[in-house]
Amino acid sequence: MNRWMGTWIFLLLLQIGCNTAPPDYSGNAKISVKDWLSVFPEITLPVVLHDTGLIRRADTNHIGYKALTQFYPDSLLQPVLGKMKKGSYFRAIGKINKKQEQYLLLIAFQPPKHARLFVLVTSPENQLLDVKDFLDTQNDDGYQHYLHINREPTFMLVREKTGSDLQSIYTKTGWIYPSEGKFMVIMNDSNEDTKNAAVINPIDTFPAMHPFSWDYGDDKKNFISVRDGSSPGKLLFFLHIEKNGGSCTGELKGYMQLTGKRTAEFRQSGDPCVVLFEFNTNSISFKETGSCGNHRGIKCLLEEEFPKRKKPVKKLPKPNQKTNNKMNR
Repeated sequence: MNRWMGTWIFLLLLQIGCNTAPPDYSGNAKISVKDWLSVFPEITLPVVLHDTGLIRRADTNHIGYKALTQFYPDSLLQPVLGKMKKGSYFRAIGKINKKQEQYLLLIAFQPPKHARLFVLVTSPENQLLDVKDFLDTQNDDGYQHYLHINREPTFMLVREKTGSDLQSIYTKTGWIYPSEGKFMVIMNDSNEDTKNAAVINPIDTFPAMHPFSWDYGDDKKNFISVRDGSSPGKLLFFLHIEKNGGSCTGELKGYMQLTGKRTAEFRQSGDPCVVLFEFNTNSISFKETGSCGNHRGIKCLLEEEFPKRKKPVKKLPKPNQKTNNKMNR
């Protein structure tokens, strides 16, 4: 009796051990919602996250992109996360639970040493509501960048440096997620002159093989960049406008779906904004037909026609004068 009892206990413990194996977060195996959310520890607010500290968090909790797409549509993730290179992975930083939504903080690592911080907003049922990127270790502008999150939460993105007079030069941008919609700016505070500050194009280096993949615009503050998408019928774009002395500003990044030989449309689940695009021989025109108030100021619309810019001509190196003389001899 004791011998059979011992064998039964051994088999029971073996089964329990098998059932409690850690989840596979690569995405190659199915993950339960409970296991997925458990990898995000609770964050005690307020908290400050620095871009210089992102790489140091790369050693544990490797999460594959396939794990994210088990729960959230690729069509919503890719416009913000971008195309993940081979060897890329994610690490869970933590979560912020609120009554109507929860915030999941993730770091995306791309070889060799590139890290970006994202925030995924989900419903209590884990439905993806919005995605926003905040920090990037490749910001090479001479500033320190950090994200301060308070208890509301408000996500305060700060860039700061010490000026020639040893005084702090800073720009602070406060973001919140409203109960419905997308992340929106609620505060801008700066003690520096931003009129001549360059606009960073986040998709500038992306592939541009499609005939419509080009840069269009009037100047460095009013332009749209179009790049290759995940399929021939999809194009990635980044749109930025600043008109009327800065009273009209707007910015939009996402995928446009080709709807005809020269037409395309931006439409994203959960976003009331809809923009129609038309490609002409030497220009692109666009016009919002949905409510795009989350992406631009109240004094203007996303409606413009931009000329096609000339692609930069690569300068050939000057011939070596000494070499030419030898050849002529």
